[in-house]
Amino acid sequence: MNTERPGLEASFLDIASWIRATVPGGIGEDRRARQALIDEVLDERRVWRREYTWHTAQLDDGRVLLALGASTEEAEIKLAVLHDVGCQWVVRDPEHTVFFEYFPEGHRHPDDVDRVFPLAPPRQTAR
Repeated sequence: MNTERPGLEASFLDIASWIRATVPGGIGEDRRARQALIDEVLDERRVWRREYTWHTAQLDDGRVLLALGASTEEAEIKLAVLHDVGCQWVVRDPEHTVFFEYFPEGHRHPDDVDRVFPLAPPRQTAR
């Protein structure tokens, strides 16, 4: 696999694939090394970040998940690294308003782990 760092034109999924190849695994030091690469990419792209908060995302395979991030871009890259799939949309969702639309009980049950939803158009940031 080519481990050359993707350029600014690369998709977040391409960047995530590069991060996965560069730092295999996902525990302890590996997580910190992956986060450092994510931070470098976000700095390079001049992504504005604020406080860490929850984001809700729909992956390209239809799953809906929560992710922590200081920006929607950070949340999207983290999800792509973890799940090896791109995102249909990602919104800032500190109160879980959008997430609760998909999971009204406020959490996913074990049966929901692989639950998929019809792909939805891009969402607006939750208010």
